[in-house]
Amino acid sequence: MRKNRLFATSLVLFTAVLVVAGEGHAADSARMITHQREATTSYAISLMADVPAKEIPQASVVVLFDTSASQQGEYREAAFAALDTLLAGLNANDQVQLMGIDLKVNRLTSKFSAPQSEEIRTAIGELRKQIPLGSTDMAAALKAAVEELSKASAGQRTIVYIGDGISTANLLDKETMSETVGELRDARASVSSFAVGPRLDTQLLAVLANQSGGNITIQQLDGDNLRNAQLAGKDLLSAVRGRVLWPTEVNFPAVLGQVYPAVTPPLRSDRDTILVGSTTEKLPQSLNLEIHTASGTENSTFSWTVAPEASSDDYAFLNEVIEIARADEGLSLPTVGSAGLVEVARMIGARMDQLTQVAERAAAAGDNQSARRIAEAVLRGDPGNMQARTVQNVVESDAAAAPGEAFAETPAVAPLPPQGDISLVQPAEELLGAEARDGEFLDQVEQERRVYAEMLSKEIQNTIIAARTTMATDPQVAIQEMKLALNSVKRAPDLSPEKRAELVDRLESALKEARHQAFLKDEIDRQREEQLA
Repeated sequence: MRKNRLFATSLVLFTAVLVVAGEGHAADSARMITHQREATTSYAISLMADVPAKEIPQASVVVLFDTSASQQGEYREAAFAALDTLLAGLNANDQVQLMGIDLKVNRLTSKFSAPQSEEIRTAIGELRKQIPLGSTDMAAALKAAVEELSKASAGQRTIVYIGDGISTANLLDKETMSETVGELRDARASVSSFAVGPRLDTQLLAVLANQSGGNITIQQLDGDNLRNAQLAGKDLLSAVRGRVLWPTEVNFPAVLGQVYPAVTPPLRSDRDTILVGSTTEKLPQSLNLEIHTASGTENSTFSWTVAPEASSDDYAFLNEVIEIARADEGLSLPTVGSAGLVEVARMIGARMDQLTQVAERAAAAGDNQSARRIAEAVLRGDPGNMQARTVQNVVESDAAAAPGEAFAETPAVAPLPPQGDISLVQPAEELLGAEARDGEFLDQVEQERRVYAEMLSKEIQNTIIAARTTMATDPQVAIQEMKLALNSVKRAPDLSPEKRAELVDRLESALKEARHQAFLKDEIDRQREEQLA
């Protein structure tokens, strides 16, 4: 688990470096991280388009507003608040269509209209009267949006979706997803979303954003819900105003092998684009990459020179990412910029942690053969996982102590199979074995858990102390740090329920304090701006 936190931290630094680099020239706005396993090098490349600040003359926007049964109460109010903020921020010459979507598509406007027009206000009134019922057909909704955008005159075309992303009326399997993404590319329409609801399919929304050059914002219904929803609306506005550049020709060195996604996603002016792949060839000291793009009526060429960084075990998760990508040529990758890659790394880390737990229980139950196989599978994906290494050492010690009971030869464990949502599929119950026969191992595991709980408690205490020192000047940084800590506590597998609840309570109390400080700072800043005006 400690290793998983380390490579997540490394990726956060990766993101920060690219944000800074994105402010410079295209030649400086690329980075390539690598992990070598035997003769294969896995890599991830981040590319940032060096686009001059330039106002988009006109944007065509189709808003898909989810009206399914899940969109009720505070979720529905948050959705409307985000929509109101988006429409208020659009330019007068932008054109908007509004659709309510569930089992069918309800076209609330007959044509594109100005964001603040009477037609749009009437459509919103009709939308508010609609009772949330049924489920959602995302494929049909996106198809309807593409049809309308194909008729639009504006060069920048955006679909804005507000809802939970769950498409139970028509599940987007590989074929449907491929067809939908193809239609988005043909129309050069990006998809940006505000994910809001009691349950979210952020995987689907992230895939759509990644493949179409969009963005995704996830709900925050804790604290000041109205303010959080308005901030989400501003994120949607930024997604509409950010320039999307569609690749028309891609020139990559052959040494990179197969690059995923196989069809290069669009570049954006406000975030980087992530490409992954693997090669058995030796990478040179520098690589030249070139992408020709089109944006509206303008064509551009972007060139980067990137130096592959030294292999690091912090990036061992790339092996898993590439296995997932191979299954459908990268179609289902949810890597929306470096932030998306960080999230994928965390999910794979959580999956490895859970497999390690299963290995520990198998060893404690005396099923050393299964414990060894699982530990080896974990170590292939995360070589620095100390818990898996401990399991491996213990079962090997047992085998050495009792040579007559040595392991039978077992085939190599194949890489973990790619999952549609990259979530862990629980291993078969037979891996858990019978009653525990290894009291010494149990004592060792329990001792490790106590030490880990103590270390995590000190880490959380230091995080809260540090956050309180920055709340007054930069509360948003404090909030982000505590959210990361809260996420780590919630998914830490080796905490007792009592200790987990204690740490969560402490972090949530500190979060409330930070949000209050953020509200006060916003008010002070607003008053200062009014005085200056």
